[in-house]
Amino acid sequence: MARVDWSFVCELARKNARERQASRGRKRERDEAILLGLQRVLKLPRLPHRMACIDISNIQGQHAVGGLVVFTAGKPDKNWYRHYRIEEKSEPDDPAMMTEVVRRLVRNDPEFFRSLDLLMLDGGKGQLNRVLQVLREERVDHLVPLISIAKERESDRGEAGRGLYEKIYIPGRKNPLFLTRFPDILHLLQRLRDETHRFAISYYQSLHRAELVSSVLDRIPGVGAGRRQLLLQHFPSIESLRAASAEAIQQVPGFSRELAVRIVGLLSEEALLTGEEPGDSDKPDR
Repeated sequence: MARVDWSFVCELARKNARERQASRGRKRERDEAILLGLQRVLKLPRLPHRMACIDISNIQGQHAVGGLVVFTAGKPDKNWYRHYRIEEKSEPDDPAMMTEVVRRLVRNDPEFFRSLDLLMLDGGKGQLNRVLQVLREERVDHLVPLISIAKERESDRGEAGRGLYEKIYIPGRKNPLFLTRFPDILHLLQRLRDETHRFAISYYQSLHRAELVSSVLDRIPGVGAGRRQLLLQHFPSIESLRAASAEAIQQVPGFSRELAVRIVGLLSEEALLTGEEPGDSDKPDR
């Protein structure tokens, strides 16, 4: 049996550890260089170590929600993600909904707001101007730099082609800023915007599904408000209820086998009507 050269094995392990550490160091340097570049391009007063983005999700004003996502050192920081149910508007009005979210953020979470190095809106110049006015009214417009990001077609710029450009709106600047010459910086802002959109959409979908399931349960004879509440208490989420078998529902106190079978059948019909399968949803992170 061959002897193991443990000195060689230990040296190899040390070499691999040094290479991993060096690789992590290079990545940190690259990430910081992108943040420094973003600070320089946007003329920010400080390094944008903590950035937040806000997006609104709704269909014709229904179940309107706002999502706020935070990137720390260029990476998602899910402990700081926030959801907002829109309370002041029930018709489509994204700028007004955006201002509601920002006002609630400033008033209800002032320390968190002040900790931000950059606040970005998913929207155009209209959203930017409305939110800037809110920040001025709250006397905090000098605390956190504000920008917005929106897509623009080449045809909108009077150019041929079908490509899309990202445009960055900055308060006090007449024309939008295009970051096509800075792809790494642009990619960072796009990742922040896209993650915010995903997060807001996931919350909207969860509210919409909850209403659909609740309306289905309302139509089942023998399921009143009390039993509906027992069901939603027994199953930790709407998705788990939709995925439950008749046997699992029958375990809830007060539910017979016949009633459990009716519930499973109607929830299956609802899933077919909405084009979803049980467990499809992207659950909100918070």
